[in-house]
Amino acid sequence: IGYWADGVVYRNSTGVASLATFTSGDIIAVEVDFDGSLIYFQKSGGSRSSGIDISALGSGPFAPALSMVTSGNNATLNAGATAFAVSPTSGFTAWGA
Repeated sequence: IGYWADGVVYRNSTGVASLATFTSGDIIAVEVDFDGSLIYFQKSGGSRSSGIDISALGSGPFAPALSMVTSGNNATLNAGATAFAVSPTSGFTAWGA
């Protein structure tokens, strides 16, 4: 599943949601509810998205990942090794915690 800068969330190459666009300097928070098979995205501390169904992805295993499309772009993935820039929603913890 991927959240692209144009705001489209893709699951298996199919757009499944349209969220806010993002650009350089934005912070994207991601929360996954494995029990409910939902993923949530939040841009720069704004409102969290509605849950997006991930049940079609199966039971895993899963791993956090980050991919850049354009050469020269950069980003940082923080799965909990350092303090989060956006506080997790109650009931969510760092990856692997």
